[in-house]
This record gives sequence, structure tokens and C-alpha cells, in this order.
Amino acid sequence: MNINKYIGAKAKVVSGFAFAFSVAATMVAADIAALGSTARGGTSQVGRTLAAAISDAGELQMRPQELANTADYIPLVNAGEIEFGISNIVQLTHAVKGIEMSEGRPNENLRMVATLMPFRNAYIVRKDSDIKSVSDLAGKRVPVFADRALGQYVTKGYFANADIELSSADGVAVPNFPRMWSSFAEGTADVAIVVVGAGNSREFDATFGIRYLS
Repeated sequence: MNINKYIGAKAKVVSGFAFAFSVAATMVAADIAALGSTARGGTSQVGRTLAAAISDAGELQMRPQELANTADYIPLVNAGEIEFGISNIVQLTHAVKGIEMSEGRPNENLRMVATLMPFRNAYIVRKDSDIKSVSDLAGKRVPVFADRALGQYVTKGYFANADIELSSADGVAVPNFPRMWSSFAEGTADVAIVVVGAGNSREFDATFGIRYLS
């Protein structure tokens, strides 16, 4: 199977969602390929939409294979057990080089084949919250992740941009993004990270109303 007829020319690396595959991957009979994605959130929406569009438009039939986190399927794509995967550019870069989020575990078989869209994300709070900006999060219940988890890099970035210390917040330990969203919905966390316009943010807005933080 010549996978190159499906992936086209090598894509330029830019910010946003990346569409990657493994040079170790082999197509199965009837040109069916798996697409690594997450079970919830914006990545899940992108994965399902992309798989449907590719399946409708050409010979390749693509099926989403959804796991809890991008980090769960990156090594599977690298090993050729899943043909394609969706990642943000930072996580893909770390994975290929074996640094930061993938410290000591280089995934050298990964190749980027397309860039899809800008990755716009933000903190949300309940509409009636007195929190107006990230600068107001000192003393508030903020989800925190394990070191080297994607969520922790994003969280530290928010706090650095707001020029406040993450240690000033009341950290709520969460293992992954789905648990963070559940904590926010349950009211045990005051904020949550979402992709702007994602299905879960619309669900939160319909249930109790939300605001995006500046």
C-alpha cells in the first residue's frame, strides 16, 4: 500500500492542530485507517469531522480511535499500531524530539502531513462568577496537572502571561482534561480550559452559562 497517495506533500510546520502519521504504519485491507483522537473536547470534534470528510471524499476509509489523552495515542501512531493522529504542534514537536512532555521517549517515526486549524483555547468560568480575568485566580480553585502533562504547560502559560504565580491558586489535582471538565461541571473547580467553540463549552453554557476569561 502506497500511503503517500493519501498524505500528499510534506506540510510546513505552523501553529495549530497537526495531522500526523507514522512511517511505520501500514494500511489494512480495503484502505481502512485509524485516526488517533480524544474521547471528549475539541480534538474529538476535529477527529470525527476529519475522519468523516476523508471517508466521504476519497478511497480511504478513516475511523476515529478515541483515547483519553493525545499522549496515549502518540506512541501508538509512532509504532504503526494507529495510522494517523491529531496533535497540537507543541506536543508533536516534544514527541518527535523526546523532550519536555515526552522526555526520554522520542517518537522518531512521526511525520506531520497537514496543519488543520489554529488552536484557540481559554479559561472559562460560570457566568455568575466574580472572576473576570486570569489575574483574579489567586486563591481560587484551579485545576492543576502532573508535571510534563499538556494541561500543566497550558496552565503555567496562562499564569505567566497574567504575571501571577500558579502557587497563589488553590490547586485542584486532575489527571487529564476530561476530569478537569467534570470537576468544573460539579463545581469543585472554579475554571476549566476549553477549546473556543467546542461542544463541551456549548454544553456548559446551555446548562449554567459561562464566560471566557481575558
